[in-house]
Amino acid sequence: MGSDTRDFLRMLSDHADGLASSPSPMGNVLLEAVQTSGHAKSVIVVMNARAEQGIRDWLSHCDLEPANIQVVGRGDVQRDCHSYLLGPPALLGPKSYLAPTCPKLSYIYPRWVPDRALPISFLTEHSTDGVRPKPSIRIAIDTTVTDALDHEDVHEQSDDDFVDDTHSNLSWSDVSPPSRAPLDDEVLARRVMLAGGRSMLLDQDGGWIRALDPDQPAGERVYQQDEKTIVPGVYLILREGITNSDALYELTMYVLGEKRHAVETAQREWKDSLARALRRHGTHQVARQLDRAGVEASTRAPAWIEPTLARPQSTNDFRNLLVWLGLEPVETYISNADNYSRARYRAVNEVRGALESALSATDLDLLRANGIVKLRLETSGFASIIAARVLAISPDEYLVPRTAVRIPEFDRSARWLE
Repeated sequence: MGSDTRDFLRMLSDHADGLASSPSPMGNVLLEAVQTSGHAKSVIVVMNARAEQGIRDWLSHCDLEPANIQVVGRGDVQRDCHSYLLGPPALLGPKSYLAPTCPKLSYIYPRWVPDRALPISFLTEHSTDGVRPKPSIRIAIDTTVTDALDHEDVHEQSDDDFVDDTHSNLSWSDVSPPSRAPLDDEVLARRVMLAGGRSMLLDQDGGWIRALDPDQPAGERVYQQDEKTIVPGVYLILREGITNSDALYELTMYVLGEKRHAVETAQREWKDSLARALRRHGTHQVARQLDRAGVEASTRAPAWIEPTLARPQSTNDFRNLLVWLGLEPVETYISNADNYSRARYRAVNEVRGALESALSATDLDLLRANGIVKLRLETSGFASIIAARVLAISPDEYLVPRTAVRIPEFDRSARWLE
C-alpha cells in the first residue's frame, strides 16, 4: 500500500470519527420538528429494531416529554398523530406511505439523497376512497461532515411544490422519437435504470412484469404489475442473461409432458401464420382486417405472435382470428392453446413459490439498503435471478427488437445515478 493510499484512508478515518462525534444534522431537524409540530402526539418511524433502540437512547438525552413521542418500525404508523419518517421514501418502502391513517407524514433525510419520489401503488388511481396523507419533505443540508446543521438552511416542501430532479440529473440516450410503427419483431420500450449499476429496456405494449413488495407478509411478496405502471421505487424481479419469459416458456413446455409436441406445433402454426400476415400487410392493415372479421382486440395482434402468450384473451376473438387465417380445425387450435395456458399457469405458480421460498432466506433489509439482491432458486432455468429497485425511467420511448427487452445489463449511467 502506497503512502498516498494510506494518507487517503487516514483522512477518511478522521472524517468518520469527526462525523460520529458531532451532533447529527438530521437529529437537529427532527428535534425541532417534534417540538413545533403542534400535535399532541408524534411518532418517529425508523427502518428496524436497531434503529428504534438508537433513537430511544438519543431521545433519553433530549429535553422532550417521552409520553408524547413514540418510536416505531415501518408500517406501524398510527392514527391522530404526526409521523416523522427517518429516511427517503424509496428506502422506507411504500407501506409507510400508502397504508397509514395519520393526518400528516414528514420524511427527514440528507440532501444528497437523489431518489425523492413517493411510492405509488398501481391500484391507487383505481381506488375510490383511498387514504392519501399529505406528505412533506425535510431536507437536512450539511455543509461539511463535522459542522452542525445551520437551521437557516432547513426548509420544508409540500408534495405540490416539490420537483423530482432525478431526470434532470441524468443524460438519457439522444435518440429521436420513432418515426414509424413497430414491425412484428419490434416493440416500443423505455430505458429503466436499476440499482446495482444495471439498466434494461422495458416494453410498453400492455404486458405484465413480475415485481416484489418486501413489506408484504411471506407468501404475498411476489406479484404481477402492469409494465406501464412501473415507477421509481418499485422492485422488479429479473433473470440475468435471458428474459424471465424465455425461462418460463421452457418450464411450461416441461410441465406439458407428452402433450408438448402437439401443443408446440399448433401454437407455432397459428403464430407463424399471423406473423407472415403482419410482415406482408403491416400492423395497421392487419388490425383493420381483423376488426372487420370480428376480432375486437385487433390492435393486440403483434403481441399475439410472442411464444409465451397462449392466445387472445377472448375465445371469440381467437376463433375469428383462426378463421381469418384459414386454419382448421379451429377447435383443435383452441384446445391446444388452452392446454398451454393451463401449463403456463402451473409453471408461474411453481416459479412464484420458488421465489417466495428464496425470499424467506434473503435479508430484505439488505435489499432495502442496497436496492438489489440475488435470489437463489432451485427451479431449473431460474438460477440467476435478481430483485432490483427502479431508480429512473426514460421519458421517451425507443424502437427496439423484442428480443432486447427485459434483460438487465451493467450500465455506467445507472451506477452514476445510484
